[in-house]
Formats: sequence, C-alpha cells, structure tokens
Amino acid sequence: MNVTAQQAREAQKAAQQARAEAKRHQQRRDLLVCQLHIRDGHTYAEIAKQVGLTPETVAKIINPQRRGRR
Repeated sequence: MNVTAQQAREAQKAAQQARAEAKRHQQRRDLLVCQLHIRDGHTYAEIAKQVGLTPETVAKIINPQRRGRR
C-alpha cells in the first residue's frame, strides 16, 4: 500500500474512533441533563446555564420526540 494511502487509512480510523468517543460523551451528558431535570428539579434555563448549553438544546435532550418540530 502506498504511504499516503496508509496515512489516509489511519486518519480515517482515528476519525471513526473520535466520533464513537464523542457519541459516548454526548450520551453521558444527555443522561446527566435528564437527571438534573427529573431527579433534581432544575429548569431548562438553570441546566443550560450550568452545563453550557442553550435552553433549546436542553429541551431537545429532555424531550427527544420534539426534535425537528417547528
């Protein structure tokens, strides 16, 4: 295999691994956001401010069926 092709293959593999890791982090974040709202009673605005998200993103995490609605 050509050296450049091998480097591209390695970069592709690293990108796939990074996407998988990012997905795991996002799933954990979503679980924790739901816990803040359901278990601890925080409002969307409070969660957004504490976590660094917009209230709209918090709403989409807590109510995933609302995604894409307008």
